[in-house]
Amino acid sequence: MKVYQIIFEVDDYQSLLAKDDEVHKIKLMAMGGDSRIDMWPTVLEAELDNKRGLRPDIYSVNAGNMLVKPQTLELLKAHLSTRDELLPVSWEGEAGVLINPVGTYECLNHDETIWEVDDSDDKLWIEKYVFNTNKVPHTLLFRVEEDWFTLFCVDLEDGSVNFKSIVENHNLKGISFLQV
Repeated sequence: MKVYQIIFEVDDYQSLLAKDDEVHKIKLMAMGGDSRIDMWPTVLEAELDNKRGLRPDIYSVNAGNMLVKPQTLELLKAHLSTRDELLPVSWEGEAGVLINPVGTYECLNHDETIWEVDDSDDKLWIEKYVFNTNKVPHTLLFRVEEDWFTLFCVDLEDGSVNFKSIVENHNLKGISFLQV
């Protein structure tokens, strides 16, 4: 089994930001594994960031949220969890859905995961993820309890379809994978 962190290539590709500042005040975009379907507007209006960047197939929306256009969604739809929310977004005459994997998983190996800490030994962020492979979910996308801004995917190495294989087989642009 291999676990990958999904990296949004925002330096090279366009990304999206919510247009309405109220979205930030109510923390609508801080998904954290929580459902947003009841709070979501009919369609969230967004604007392009890094307009000179390349057009991706998979967009970053407000740091760590994944948006896909309809043709990319068709490739993923059969493999999404019933817990994944599809939240509509539009920008500059285009439309897509933000995929919100609802729920977080307690699958980190706490003894081996390495944290950056401050002078008081308070944990700031994870430097090296180490997973308990028997606790990693077999879902297309997932988040962990300790770092719910980061998206992960898993390759079970058994020939089954996984997010990384879909992206690579269809040459989808806008993200990369870091094996953790």
